[in-house]
Amino acid sequence: LKICLSTGWMQVLLILIGAIVIPLTIYYIIEYNEYRKRKTGYEILLYLISNIGKVVEKKRHRFRDIRNSNLKSDVAIFRRITKPVEQISQLCQSLCLMMQFLTNNKEVKSTLFRCKKGEIIETMAVCGEDELKARITELNKRSLAKQVLVSGKSIIASNIDNEVNFYKPKGCKTKSVYIHPIYEGDEVLFIVCFTSQQKNTFKKNDIRKYEDIIEEFSNRIMLESHLLVLLKQNKND
Repeated sequence: LKICLSTGWMQVLLILIGAIVIPLTIYYIIEYNEYRKRKTGYEILLYLISNIGKVVEKKRHRFRDIRNSNLKSDVAIFRRITKPVEQISQLCQSLCLMMQFLTNNKEVKSTLFRCKKGEIIETMAVCGEDELKARITELNKRSLAKQVLVSGKSIIASNIDNEVNFYKPKGCKTKSVYIHPIYEGDEVLFIVCFTSQQKNTFKKNDIRKYEDIIEEFSNRIMLESHLLVLLKQNKND
């Protein structure tokens, strides 16, 4: 070993290995792993179509079952076909899967709140955390969801330990959140909250990507919400 080190070319070789080869190898390994995590537009589109397709398929099966039934009344058929609460829950679940896909985090959860006249009035769907539900009264007192409702702007909190306005119900293990308003005209009618048990799950650089995906689902959520209103009106008539 001493003989090898005594020669100049061997010393140069060791310097090159230590200063260039090893750092480059580590760099490419890291970059390769990061590359594998990145999603191309084509991959996102395919996954989006797949998730929306699952929601449509369930509704299509319901239409088929009604077609084969003996129901005669238009009202009865309409009520059996139109299951807006169920559809909204399925859309929320599919949206949650999309966010898991985009963030490379299978533990991302989601909750959809319905709003009216500047207040959060009910929980429409909960996906994850053992169906853990926040109390509406507490959310309306002081919470990031209420902050989004008032401001009309989405929020990403990378570490909720630094957020004094984050309402954390008992048993909640959330570490980071992304909250987004869903509009009809100028009014926020829904708020969707994504949570993770890991810090820094949601990236501000990717917020445009998140918004585009949410837009695809929010249009369908709004459609189902209109059907829900029609059902309630029909029941009262």
